[in-house]
Amino acid sequence: MKLPSFNTKAFKGLLVSLGILVALVVAQVAVWSFVQQQATLWKGARSQDEQQQGLTTRLHSIQNAYAKEQADLAELITITPIQDETPTLVNELEKLADTNGLAITTHDIHQDPVTAGLTPLTISARLTGAATGLVSYIQTLEHVPQLVTVRQWNLSLPTSLTPAAPTHSGPVTYTLDITVVFYLQPALTPSPSPSHGL
Repeated sequence: MKLPSFNTKAFKGLLVSLGILVALVVAQVAVWSFVQQQATLWKGARSQDEQQQGLTTRLHSIQNAYAKEQADLAELITITPIQDETPTLVNELEKLADTNGLAITTHDIHQDPVTAGLTPLTISARLTGAATGLVSYIQTLEHVPQLVTVRQWNLSLPTSLTPAAPTHSGPVTYTLDITVVFYLQPALTPSPSPSHGL
């Protein structure tokens, strides 16, 4: 009986085909693994970019809020000065008198007990000058940026205009005794630095 002949050429072709198939499968797995790895890296990089963008947006928001709070704080300090600024307020009253051609003598400055978290600073002074200057002084005082009230005032006529002396020559000088109250914030004290134990 004659055995079928073994086709070596076909067998080699089959082996080559199997080798190519195995190589393609291995290559496909490697390529797929590489693609997954790159996708993971890209996703991670994108996530980091999004986080960085979110942090940048948040930082800008915090900076804007801080700037607004600083502006509000500056306005608050203008309205209710700090207790340490008492000499500045007295100087402002004196400059205001000078601007309106008035002479001013401050004769009492004291702080009253704290009210609603603010310290009332009472300043009593005597102003002398023309009636127009006194009126302008009061009107300007009503519009200063600080929180201030006029507690009392008393306008005295010059002796030359009293019934005992009805005639007068030259400019008329009036006297205005006034008490104003500024409301001050407590003096700022630096917070103690934390102590570190050894």
